[in-house]
Amino acid sequence: MSDRTSIQQYAERPEGASAGPKAGVTRLISAPRQDVWKAWTDPERLKHWWGPRGFTSPMARTDARVGGRYLWGMRSPEGQDFYSTGVFREVVEPERLVLTDSFADAEGNVVPAAQYGMPGDWPDESVMTVTFDERDGGTVVTVRSEGIPEEMREPSKAGMRESLDKLAEYLETGTVQATAAPDPRLRRLDPYVGTWSLQGKEAREYGEIHGTLRFEWMEGGYFLMQHVDINHAGQPIKGIEVIGYGRDWDGTAPEHCTSHFFDNTGNHFVYIYEVGEDGAVTIWGGEVGSPAAFRGRFSEDKKSITGRWDWPGGGYDAIITRTG
Repeated sequence: MSDRTSIQQYAERPEGASAGPKAGVTRLISAPRQDVWKAWTDPERLKHWWGPRGFTSPMARTDARVGGRYLWGMRSPEGQDFYSTGVFREVVEPERLVLTDSFADAEGNVVPAAQYGMPGDWPDESVMTVTFDERDGGTVVTVRSEGIPEEMREPSKAGMRESLDKLAEYLETGTVQATAAPDPRLRRLDPYVGTWSLQGKEAREYGEIHGTLRFEWMEGGYFLMQHVDINHAGQPIKGIEVIGYGRDWDGTAPEHCTSHFFDNTGNHFVYIYEVGEDGAVTIWGGEVGSPAAFRGRFSEDKKSITGRWDWPGGGYDAIITRTG
């Protein structure tokens, strides 16, 4: 997969566009500029990637010349169809496209955004500018949209970002996954998979901690699940923890590997996992840098973890040994 630059907000005004709210997304794609251009202007190629992750594009009509019209459709995972239409204002092959953009019905008639349940004060027509710049054998694609309501700018950028991710997959591999692949950083959690025995002791009297931990991948490979069955200083604790890079509503994944732990006493704790390539493990309570944290290390054969939990006013040494 190629490198991806961060989503950026653009302040410059696209040539020929009226003033209004602007949003921009940039993506480096490992493909020749002419191939990327054709993927935007050939409707059969556009149908392979148009729409956010999980959407398909059952139809596309494109007349990529100045004054030519387009009608692009996409279908949500729930089966709802969305259509957009407009006119090409500029066509500079293979460098630049400027086109108007309106919500439409299946016949290409302009309809209000509210018909699709879109919140905000959408104009009847917005303007989209797409530029294609050669870089290091690949192509930097920048999409700028003007006229997006403020409350829809971030979701719109997230959707375009996912579309460009799909475009990159299509041009670089010939296929597009229905959903985003699991974050490759999750592979550092593989050594956890299995069943473990926990032994620990707090400094206070009756501070024995012992029990069983079991880790398994959730179907799909996006999350590691921990099943906890321990006794902490005489109190039985059963719980489940879900660990991973879970995406938000707008498709954004967190910077850190985050977990949510729920137990049978009503607790809900959030942790940040850091697992180094050298086997070092840090689990922060709540946020990176928290005074509550576990610091430890996998053994070279990945059959044990030794470390210590610390928190304000307490803590304990822990030995976690693989049993299955």
